Amino acid sequence: MQGNEPKPNHLEDVPDAEIVERPGGISFVWILPVVAALVGGWLLYKAYSEKGPEVLIEFRSAQSLIEGKTTVRYRDVQVGVVKEIHFSNDLSRVRVRAELNTDITSHLTENTRFWVVRPRVAATEVSGLETLLSGAYIAMDPSAEGEERRSFIGLEEPPVLTLDEDGTEFLLVADELGGLAVGSVVYFRHFPVGQVVASGLAEGNRQVELRVFVRAPFDREIRRDTRFWRLSGIHFEATADGVDFRVESIATLLAGGITFETPDGFERSAPAKPGELFTLYSTKAATLEPAMTAWTPYVLYFEDSIRGLKVGAPVEFQGIRIGTVQDIALEVEAKDENVRIPVLIHLQPDRVKLADEDVPRTDQERRERSRGIVETLVARGMRAQLQPGNFLTGQLYVSLGFVPNPEPAKVTYDGPYPSIPTAPGALGSIMADVSSLVARLNRLPLEQIGRDLQLTVARARTIAEAPEIWDTLVELRALSGEARSALREIDAELVPALKNLRAGSVEANKLMADARRAIDQADATLGSFEGVTDRKTEFGSQLYKALTELAAAAQAIRVMAEYLERHPEALISGKR
Repeated sequence: MQGNEPKPNHLEDVPDAEIVERPGGISFVWILPVVAALVGGWLLYKAYSEKGPEVLIEFRSAQSLIEGKTTVRYRDVQVGVVKEIHFSNDLSRVRVRAELNTDITSHLTENTRFWVVRPRVAATEVSGLETLLSGAYIAMDPSAEGEERRSFIGLEEPPVLTLDEDGTEFLLVADELGGLAVGSVVYFRHFPVGQVVASGLAEGNRQVELRVFVRAPFDREIRRDTRFWRLSGIHFEATADGVDFRVESIATLLAGGITFETPDGFERSAPAKPGELFTLYSTKAATLEPAMTAWTPYVLYFEDSIRGLKVGAPVEFQGIRIGTVQDIALEVEAKDENVRIPVLIHLQPDRVKLADEDVPRTDQERRERSRGIVETLVARGMRAQLQPGNFLTGQLYVSLGFVPNPEPAKVTYDGPYPSIPTAPGALGSIMADVSSLVARLNRLPLEQIGRDLQLTVARARTIAEAPEIWDTLVELRALSGEARSALREIDAELVPALKNLRAGSVEANKLMADARRAIDQADATLGSFEGVTDRKTEFGSQLYKALTELAAAAQAIRVMAEYLERHPEALISGKR
């Protein structure tokens, strides 16, 4: 049957599937994610590798600093930016985290410095004015020397010098700081060549140390024997040649200054080494004095008042300084409780050149030689005296010199220091003379002198005012008139007789001439005397005035005698 025939199977016509095995690998669809991951990793590596170092800087205050805005600069070139500002654990300081450029990494060492640049006004300069518009920024002074660091303590004030400046530092010591400060200028021939970079007390707190930086090439001018001294701004000096007055720059007036000079000699000394120690003198004149390498102590006991004598006052011999006052004390003797004032001085043998000194001596030999010289001079009459050094300020100094007619004395060694005998100074001598004068005046019989003067004045006044004197003058005037009349009568009678005698003989002529001359002289004398006694004439008026003044003087002498009798001290101090 056709209906029962089986249907044909078409699957039989389908060929069998052939399985082909392909090689293993990553599917193409994973290429894009892999590439994206590689690019992302490369970008992360590049970002990390190009990221600069981060530093932590501590300041006392974050004034004018802003996160993400304040920049870090070196030579006005931005090398970083502030990322974060926060407090320290104890809130005492502010910590600033800044990110810097990679090219600064090798210069972040322990010598690197940071500070904030703000507007500042100092005695010698005005800085940071550009930050009024752009805002404050952190300045950096990098250094490649030293160990690597990432945390720093920021400076509160800008450094005077940067680390890249070429020059040399030296150390100066002085008794006091005076008007000097960090930033004070160092001059050479009135040209600024350096600055004071640091100051402080020396070891023992007895002196002041100053570190000064001298820029190259001027640092080569400083040698072992170079002298440094202060510039006060105003220089006034009166010498035998006249008055020297100079005014330095305004900066020196405000902040002070230092200058130096190397003395000229036959041979120049060796150049100074970095950090070498020098003495800072107060004036240029002080640099000319020889340096004290050895000293001999002596004690002086003065009976005069030492008001005006200060520690450091000079000790001079014949006007040349040979020592210094080292100490002044008050001493009371335990036995009799006498009070005396010892003055300790240091004599410096180096200031005295010995004519027979051919070779250098040790300090001990110079001290022994100087003591022998002092003993010899004291035996010859040398004494220590207090002399006024300045009448305006009242300052005193110790003068060693010879005194006239000295009493025998010698240097004594019965105490901790040898003692040089003293003598009253100029002021003491004056006061002694005044005391002697007062003592003599007290011994004068002033009351008796006053009474005698009063009696003398009274008698002189009585004589001057006596009417008999005027009566005598009137009588003398009348007598002169009568004598003139008599002479005229004699002349009238003698003229004819003399004429007769003239004709008689030569002798008669001589007699007549002599008689005539005698009459003329007598007439002139009487006329002069009459003029003297006449008050209308000049001489007579002067005579009258003289008598009147004599009476007034007598009255004044009497008044003075009465005042001296009441106030005898007026002979010294004057009338008050």
